[in-house]
Amino acid sequence: MNQLSHPLTLPDLFSTAINEYASRTAMAMEGSDTVTYAQFGCRIAELRKSMHGMGIRPGDRVAILAENSPNWTIAYAAIVTMGAIAVPIHTDLQLEEVRNIVLHAGCKLIFISLNQASRIKTEQRCEAGVMVLLDTFEVLTPAFWDKTKQRGVSLLQAGTDGMNTARVSEHDVAVIIYTSGTTGTPKGVMLTHGNLTHNVVMATRMQPVKEDDVFVSILPLSHAYQCTLGFLLPFMSGAEVHYVAKQASMPMLLETFKRVHPTMMLTVPLVMESIFHKQIRPRLTPNKMMDLVSGTDLGKRILYRKAGEKLLEVFGGRLRFFGIGGARLNDQVEEFLVEAGFPYAVGYGMTETAPLLTGCEPAHTRFQSSGRVLEGMQLRVSDPDPESGEGEIQVKGPCVMKGYYNEPELTQKAFTEDGWLRTGDTGIVDDEGYIFLKGRLKNVIIRPNGINVHPEDIEAVLNRHDYINESLVKQKGNQLLAYVHFDLEKIADAEKLHGKNDAMMLRLRVEELLPEIQTWINKRVSRYSRIDRVLIQAQPFPKSASQTIRRHLHQAA
Repeated sequence: MNQLSHPLTLPDLFSTAINEYASRTAMAMEGSDTVTYAQFGCRIAELRKSMHGMGIRPGDRVAILAENSPNWTIAYAAIVTMGAIAVPIHTDLQLEEVRNIVLHAGCKLIFISLNQASRIKTEQRCEAGVMVLLDTFEVLTPAFWDKTKQRGVSLLQAGTDGMNTARVSEHDVAVIIYTSGTTGTPKGVMLTHGNLTHNVVMATRMQPVKEDDVFVSILPLSHAYQCTLGFLLPFMSGAEVHYVAKQASMPMLLETFKRVHPTMMLTVPLVMESIFHKQIRPRLTPNKMMDLVSGTDLGKRILYRKAGEKLLEVFGGRLRFFGIGGARLNDQVEEFLVEAGFPYAVGYGMTETAPLLTGCEPAHTRFQSSGRVLEGMQLRVSDPDPESGEGEIQVKGPCVMKGYYNEPELTQKAFTEDGWLRTGDTGIVDDEGYIFLKGRLKNVIIRPNGINVHPEDIEAVLNRHDYINESLVKQKGNQLLAYVHFDLEKIADAEKLHGKNDAMMLRLRVEELLPEIQTWINKRVSRYSRIDRVLIQAQPFPKSASQTIRRHLHQAA
């Protein structure tokens, strides 16, 4: 498909790609058979026919509650190409949250994986009516939840003469994605066919995708980031996507990279930061000689280039684009990626914009920037600070959502009087159009002297500490508190506390670290951002699908 062609609806996108790339491999699940574009087309046609026979009509909502797999994408494509509305649900949500989404959206059918169906007890079954097991496309009967685990007929037995795609408008709603995000109560974001197809085309103009590109998908398809850019985009371009199991360990992922040799990947900062701290950083300064070499600019560049070559080998040796989005990338990690010559690029977006707003090719990345606004979209900084230029980022264009489902008041609040979407993010734009994010508007802490402090800035510094996995800064009264989740394994290694009776010593050492870290951080931030107290966060912070901390849950605790 010509990269500059513009399908107006998802039926256009799918049917054109299926016809043009019929014999090519579209996707595969690790350990399973591949699915060609032609096979994909046959299966969604059969599924459309079966759903129509079950009473699903254009405009009806159909949920998908399942882990990533080719069948997930088949269900999604069948739903949207028959004019119904897909409602992807993140599998990490609690059952009560799932139930609320299904009821709020008024879903008539749920595609559910065996893993998710097994979580549900007989008395907890959603009032959505029909459930279809996504693993096999078999209808689940009430008997499934008793000891017999009985299933019904498969929806893929309708024959190859399936139902044609529906006639839909680019202005029709294609999906409703409920944001778990960091902001509290989930809202159903209505994205139209045009929102999604425009986003895909704009993304390919920024970073072209070729027929021989190979993706490895590790982020949830229920999230707009992975669904649009990791499924729709490669599908439109005739590329190939390999899905890995959600519970895949790092050794399993490394084996996948070696076997598949991906050329493109999408991820969140947490993934690269974890690899850097656990795999790369320990190798950069393991002895005095390495310390000496890395102490000079030239030595550091040589050392980082070698480490970058090793990192490329880890990912299979063919990577040409490693997209990072969903949250701020740690500056220390990004410094390494720059010096290592790693082909990364940072983008920015939100569910409400289908999702990509800004980005760039790896060759055009700027340190700590999220790139430039996509062609066809408009971006402005509202009410900028006269000194810093910082203000709320607001956007307008064909990727902006239709609104929140059944929430007219929330929809109205999301837009300015002149029709710009309020992102809720603050940032600045430089003279060349590069966007630099500062933080969430609602997270800004106003100190007693009236100075505004971004907790994300302090957290970014805290997270550089060798012993800290992640952190959260908030204000209580007039005090700034820092909650830190320690890397206990690294502390134990450093202190040689691996014996059976060392647990108490490890706890004591962690307690001793608190004032040390307070002193450490306060030497590295402005006087307005100094921490008054450091506290232990025993468990990892609750996170959204994009692996950002859900602050409201911590504040409610």
